[in-house]
Amino acid sequence: MPTLRAIRTLNAIEAATLNSTTLEARLQEAGHLSEFSSLLSTRGFTRRMASNTATMDVLNGSESAINAIFIAATPSNTTAVAAIAESSVAVASVSVSAASMAAVSGNEAAWAVFKLSPYYANSLTSILKTLANITDNAITTVADIIADAAAVGAVIGNVAAFKALLANGGAVDILALDSAATGIMSDNAAAMDALANTPDMLAKVAGSSVAMADIKLKAVAMNALANNNGAIKVIASIGPAWSDFLSSTLIDDYRTAAIANLADLPAGHGNVTSIILSASNLALVANSATASEALSSSAAAVTTLATSSTLGIVLNSPTAMQYFGNDATLTGLLAVPGAWDAIFSSTLAKGAIVGSTVLVDEVAGNADLILDLTGKADASIPASLNNKGVNVYDGIPAKVLTLGMRANNIGAIAATYTFGGSVVAGSRSNVVALKGGLTTYVPHVLGFTNPTWQVPGIAMTAAVSPLWTYYDMT
Repeated sequence: MPTLRAIRTLNAIEAATLNSTTLEARLQEAGHLSEFSSLLSTRGFTRRMASNTATMDVLNGSESAINAIFIAATPSNTTAVAAIAESSVAVASVSVSAASMAAVSGNEAAWAVFKLSPYYANSLTSILKTLANITDNAITTVADIIADAAAVGAVIGNVAAFKALLANGGAVDILALDSAATGIMSDNAAAMDALANTPDMLAKVAGSSVAMADIKLKAVAMNALANNNGAIKVIASIGPAWSDFLSSTLIDDYRTAAIANLADLPAGHGNVTSIILSASNLALVANSATASEALSSSAAAVTTLATSSTLGIVLNSPTAMQYFGNDATLTGLLAVPGAWDAIFSSTLAKGAIVGSTVLVDEVAGNADLILDLTGKADASIPASLNNKGVNVYDGIPAKVLTLGMRANNIGAIAATYTFGGSVVAGSRSNVVALKGGLTTYVPHVLGFTNPTWQVPGIAMTAAVSPLWTYYDMT
């Protein structure tokens, strides 16, 4: 019987014998409202309503009917909500009704449709004022709201109102450039959570240096972003924003969460140290450029890594070595004897060292490291000859780190050798005077890629050629 009576109400609307005023009066009775709401739970009836323009005109003129439609909406039944959203009159009416705005913003299914209305932007000022209970008549635009400390504070402090603002890109653009507003937002946990869960709008905010200047100073904001898997990936995808995030004075409090989300680590990953000590977790980090960068930017993490058995995971990852293969990081690692085996077992690390004057000089200045490398060095080999021209070392690796040199002759014949290559790294001179008759090698550390040699002005024979003790850096 109740359903039948609701159907009769719908029939009367369709027959134009029940208008908006009389429908509103009828729905003031709890029984009629309950019956009408029950009818809205059936998709067939909501489609019937939505497909009839005259019916929707009547429904849109009744606040109780609109509210009932919003409340009854489900993810699979939003046709009536869509019909409301297609009416400029209805959207304008909803925007100034506290009850209607509460109904639509309180139902995610209804809100998802309503905020996409082509008339949403036109009514946004009213929507924000209604949800945040802003009564100042001097405020007539969204820009006015954002520029007014009390008004924007009210919007940011009201979850529904802030979500309504986040539904409009133009409004977010204005917000992101207002330091006072972003300062309030950055210190509000609910607002930052809402922003973190709205990726497209977060990208707009993150693209603003004004907004990021506030975000990186606030623990609330840093926490919301670092602990949200999608949000931290948005931040990391925007260069300046990512730099701001990593340079925050608060970064160490949120580095673990950021790394874990960027690398999609499993639950129970622990802190940065435990991530480093876990081969499986560190491998995931090493496969993520942004997670690797976040790890490498921590001096404490690099120190821990230097003495860890998992160091090789990072040093053998092309992705991770984009951030660990720089002069500063490798200099720090070279200072740790326990890291040497991993470093000189990595093609990527050796390649970075042999091409860097800073790093070659770092090796050259470390007597213990040179001694360690000499004990593992390859035997020197005679150089091939090319009679007064530039001579290529046949058979020698394409990349070598020289540790010592001597002339390849028995007698005390002295000659000045000029060593070259497609890359020559190191501050020591590549023009070296070598004397024959020596049984030991003269210490001389340089990095060579595709090494060559020559002795200007001398008709070369096998008796006038250099020998090297070198470490294979390929």
